[in-house]
Amino acid sequence: MGAEIEITQNGLVSPTTSEIKTEVQGMFLNAFGTALSLDDATPQGVLIDDITQMKQASNGVLLYLFNQFNPETASGIFQDALAKLYFIERKSATHSIVTCRCVGVQGTKLNGISSGNPAKAISSNGDIFECVEGGEITSDGYVDLIFRSVETGAIPCGANTVNGIYQAVVGWDTVNNSSSGTTGIEQESRASFEKRRKESLALEATGSLSAVQAGIANLDGIEDYKVWENVTDNE
Repeated sequence: MGAEIEITQNGLVSPTTSEIKTEVQGMFLNAFGTALSLDDATPQGVLIDDITQMKQASNGVLLYLFNQFNPETASGIFQDALAKLYFIERKSATHSIVTCRCVGVQGTKLNGISSGNPAKAISSNGDIFECVEGGEITSDGYVDLIFRSVETGAIPCGANTVNGIYQAVVGWDTVNNSSSGTTGIEQESRASFEKRRKESLALEATGSLSAVQAGIANLDGIEDYKVWENVTDNE
């Protein structure tokens, strides 16, 4: 089929929808004769439109894939793969962390995440926090435990906001964080990750021969060059 994506020295050139449709119409006329009606309301017209859309969708997938080889346009796992060439990885999203005082009856056990059924609290914003390691309420009538947000990202955890018991536990009466916690972060964005990748290249620069040669080679207007290194004690 014609109207294909062309790979040129200036990049990719994709046919327009009308160009693809014209090509498909030509196929139908060649197969069924020039007297065939190409009206969109006819059965053959519907088939032509469907084939055109399928071809355009296929071209879209190819264009997306081609763009993943360029660090400036790559995203997702493709961007992660390119970054591995520079020995860097995308920063993952983190949980918000906060210390809560759990008040209740002595001996009451509050489970941690490893149990599969951790004690859970809820903030005034409606965000759920789960107990990380678990613990037992002491003879003082309370225990201070670390909770983390169930969801990752910038979940707020200001002082005195994680103050509700989300899932009741017999002997556990109240929960509250008297001080602010550490707010989590979102997964590093495509743009931020690419910016950090570019900056990482400068970190590799040293005074070695190869570094100097690479710097000269990338100067504007340089067409040819040669670098010498004095490896002796003579100046």
